[in-house]
Amino acid sequence: MRVLLLGQFPLNPDQCTIGPEYITVCLVRGLIKVKDVKLTICSLTAGIKVSRFDIFENTVPVYHIPQRRAKWKMSIFEEAFVLWGWVKSRKSEFDIINALGSMNFALPALLCGLPTVYTVHGIFAHQIPLLSKSKPGKALLYSSIEKIMFRLLHGVIATETAGYTRRTIEKQANVAIREIPNPLSYADWNVVNNPIVGRILCIGTIFELKNQKLLISVVPALVSRFPSLKLIFAGDMSSGYATECKRLVDQMKLQKAVEFLGVCDKQTIRNELSRADIFVLPSLYEVAPQSIAEAMAAGIPVVATDVGGVAGLVKNGETGFLINSGDEDALKHKIISLIGDRILRHDFSHRAISISRKLFEPLNIALQTTQFFSEIKQSK
Repeated sequence: MRVLLLGQFPLNPDQCTIGPEYITVCLVRGLIKVKDVKLTICSLTAGIKVSRFDIFENTVPVYHIPQRRAKWKMSIFEEAFVLWGWVKSRKSEFDIINALGSMNFALPALLCGLPTVYTVHGIFAHQIPLLSKSKPGKALLYSSIEKIMFRLLHGVIATETAGYTRRTIEKQANVAIREIPNPLSYADWNVVNNPIVGRILCIGTIFELKNQKLLISVVPALVSRFPSLKLIFAGDMSSGYATECKRLVDQMKLQKAVEFLGVCDKQTIRNELSRADIFVLPSLYEVAPQSIAEAMAAGIPVVATDVGGVAGLVKNGETGFLINSGDEDALKHKIISLIGDRILRHDFSHRAISISRKLFEPLNIALQTTQFFSEIKQSK
């Protein structure tokens, strides 16, 4: 079976640590081991001005297409047009296309008429209420296009197992859906765990949908109970929301308790995971956050909001705690209960490691993925 992966693939795969590019690297490493699968990758890649060709692990051809950002906001259409031209010129070389994570990869695949499976990393229909104040037109337009796209797709991979993606799409389209988690290399995140009591880690871009302000707001109450408590944020700080978060920390005089690391390399993330006592993600919206999977692989108990597909990752009362979105009191009390109970943290840690080894193993994910590809191909 000749498979084209259409998505984002890093120029330096070994240095890639987070985000959709890392997920793709893990998936490809699993797919390489599957018999009778011939892979090709076409990547829309930032940081290059001309197209580039690489071979990944002496096996997989990778075509890097420059990511040209339009001056106007709807760059998704320009990106889709560029990819459509590339795929159209080579469509006879592939049996099926897997568009990874974004509509600008799914649209050109559909336009070329090949069987297309879309791996969902986010659903615009659920983001409209959250983005209506800042980007109402964009959210509504993308959501409308997304509905049409779901009706045209041959298959959808939902990257969480809580049923959130399935329920949402089944309301819009009659399309084959398979729930397959994102892969994760256990070796990347199997750190030597030496937690510092009261050290809280939150990984992710600092922006509205991650709702980091909620976590900052409970820090005074936590510090009053645990004076040495430290909250670490690791993630992109380029948004206006990130500036507001830093200003809030200054206003509350929490500079000693809260630290912003910005974007971190792989080794820094590993170091932070090894020292973290608890991982917290207070998001308003998620599908299957990779940061939680990484925390689980590192054996860190998780406190997260029960949104999207998070419940498919965090087993409430077994590997961590789930709280309602925006519930400041619940967030505070769950963190306090974990910091104050070493045995509970230890139990959560061991269960998280055991579950992550089975749930995210790349070869297992690759076998499930190719089985779904085969079913889609045979049905056409």
